[in-house]
Amino acid sequence: DDIGHGTWVHSMGLNYAPWSKASTHYKTFLNGGATLDDILKALTMAGNDGNLVMSNSWGSDDGDPTSPDSQLVRKLAEEGHIMIFAAGNAGPGANTIGSPAIVYHRDAATGALRVVSVAATDRNKKIAYFSSRGPGSYKTKTDAAYPKRPDLSAVGYNTEAGWPAHLRDADRTDPVAGPVKAISGTSMSTPSVYGAVLMLLMLFGVTTKGPQADAVVNAVMSTLEKTGQPRDHEGEGFMNVDAAYQKLVPSRAAIDRWNRVSSLRADAGARSARLELAGGSRSDVKGNDGALNGAEEELRALSAAYPLLASDPKRADRLRSELDAAEYKSLVRRIAELEQTSAAYLAAGRESNRMNDMWDDLLSFNEKEIEPQLAAAKARLNQILRENPRVTYDATGRLGRWWLRVTGRGPSA
Repeated sequence: DDIGHGTWVHSMGLNYAPWSKASTHYKTFLNGGATLDDILKALTMAGNDGNLVMSNSWGSDDGDPTSPDSQLVRKLAEEGHIMIFAAGNAGPGANTIGSPAIVYHRDAATGALRVVSVAATDRNKKIAYFSSRGPGSYKTKTDAAYPKRPDLSAVGYNTEAGWPAHLRDADRTDPVAGPVKAISGTSMSTPSVYGAVLMLLMLFGVTTKGPQADAVVNAVMSTLEKTGQPRDHEGEGFMNVDAAYQKLVPSRAAIDRWNRVSSLRADAGARSARLELAGGSRSDVKGNDGALNGAEEELRALSAAYPLLASDPKRADRLRSELDAAEYKSLVRRIAELEQTSAAYLAAGRESNRMNDMWDDLLSFNEKEIEPQLAAAKARLNQILRENPRVTYDATGRLGRWWLRVTGRGPSA
């Protein structure tokens, strides 16, 4: 690596998904530049190698969605590849989104963005001064119908990642990670989005292009955190990886539905085989085939929303139980704190002179602020208990669960 940029961005991607052993760095730019042929060759190679998600910390400031590289990016997106692009460093002026980050492609079937344009922020989620702004580019600014960009934002200002030792200008040497350097740019925010998507693909067992990979992108885009900055600056919001992860874990209702429909599909499949052997009537075969096709369609829809159901439904059940247990424990603590706070306000009010304003203020605050929070926490706790009666058992911890089983108080199944 002659300037460190490639090492830095690849390092940041692996910072999110360090166990990824199939991540490839396609070195395209020497001394910060590349020919169009270099770019087209690298993109084609990355597509032919079967990469599900590609991180692209490069682009042109002209923002031309019809350029040859932009057209190839659109083609790769149409094929199902998820293309993450740096929005550009031509801010703070409007309509400065670069290309191919300006390329827009949303899958008609899944609704997933397959070309994601990334803006850069500082650690306080404030958009960086250099980050390119929307709503478009130099080439698209006169087209009011062209989709607005960027799509989301992530940290890309003065942030650290790996740096080539041979360049001898690292900021410091980490005892574990080795040489690191803090630099800025939308090049820096882009691989964190790529790494987050890659991590989620791996966590939820997605290995092929299509609806399940798109579900990961949809989860990321639907859980972005609005920060109050203009849409042309931060896109739809700041990336929230934890929220995206939790959205991809199936609900208890979805898991139960998957199990029921899977049983129906198995029964319909077995009945289909029996009818075929016995020469069943046309109406029986048609009705059974309809039930089988209906079950298959519902399972496809569930797996498109929750990829892990298709790859490992037992693990999906375990993850749901873990999240329910964690939320249950958090809610129990929160309810206890709120009840204690409410009691303290009421006690303070009783001790004060009931004729002065303090009593009214304490009662009013308790009624308007504390009690609604307490009611909401209790309602959510009851909802979890209804959806997952095992949650109190799961939340006791390993030793507690062992003791409940030993004493015959564990769940029956």
